[in-house]
Amino acid sequence: MFASRARPLYEVVDPDALDSLFAPTYTGGTRTDGRVQFAYAGYEVVIHSTGDVNVSPLDAAGE
Repeated sequence: MFASRARPLYEVVDPDALDSLFAPTYTGGTRTDGRVQFAYAGYEVVIHSTGDVNVSPLDAAGE
């Protein structure tokens, strides 16, 4: 099973760095359409500026 083979995602990607990346702009505007996408342990992970996280097997993601 995935959980027993891979480190927790929060140990691999710094949650504080994501918060900073999606923080309001210098002028106070919101970032409503940003995302970070990467492969991890055979899965595609997409983290959206809204806080939503999508995880899909790489095969389902078209890779």
